[in-house]
Amino acid sequence: MRKLHTPEDRSDTPANFRWGPGNAAPDAVQEQKREAILAAAAELFNRNGYMRTSLTDVAQSLALTKAALYYYFKDKQSLLFACSLVAHQGAQRVVEEALRDDGGANGLQGLSVCLQRYALHVMDGNFQSVMFLDSREFSDEQVTQVLGCRDAFDRGLRELIQRGVDDGSIRPCDPKLASLTLLGAVNWIARWYRPGGALSIEAVAEQVVSYALTGIATPAGVSSPAGRRAPAP
Repeated sequence: MRKLHTPEDRSDTPANFRWGPGNAAPDAVQEQKREAILAAAAELFNRNGYMRTSLTDVAQSLALTKAALYYYFKDKQSLLFACSLVAHQGAQRVVEEALRDDGGANGLQGLSVCLQRYALHVMDGNFQSVMFLDSREFSDEQVTQVLGCRDAFDRGLRELIQRGVDDGSIRPCDPKLASLTLLGAVNWIARWYRPGGALSIEAVAEQVVSYALTGIATPAGVSSPAGRRAPAP
């Protein structure tokens, strides 16, 4: 392995990570460095677009040589795939957690909590914007991995919707069509949301999800006493 350069700690780097030896175990340091590269790449892909971002840009943002960067990722395409996989796996975890723990809520409320957590996932950081970049850059094997996460997320969301239909908190509907409609509203947040506005990230998530669920909620589902706000992830 080529030795990584060790610049001063720079608060303007995307990952804000010190590349010095530190006190962590070697494996932990390697993983931290890999995560720092991914964070830097995701920020640059989000800000400049995939085609206008080079490996040189990523390396310079962390004060690395390209040779050091190549130790972790062989090319720009592998960086994009790794960023996309992080984002899709995060979304999959959100819906899996919602399926395991509904907190005693009805189906509508469980779906609301899940969508709010997913909205926070979409808005928090730069990885989520990479979810929506063109997957034609990926190999067939990589597409299979990404689609596996996406399909698991879609199935879970439809199951949450069906739970609400079954308990009467959600109007009878086609779960597939309902999930696509809801995701259209929530995913679009990543296109227009900017931190620092009048509403907090949590308030935006809660309000957008509330508006989106209005079309499928029953009066009984809305009036249930259980809370609808998503706990902090």
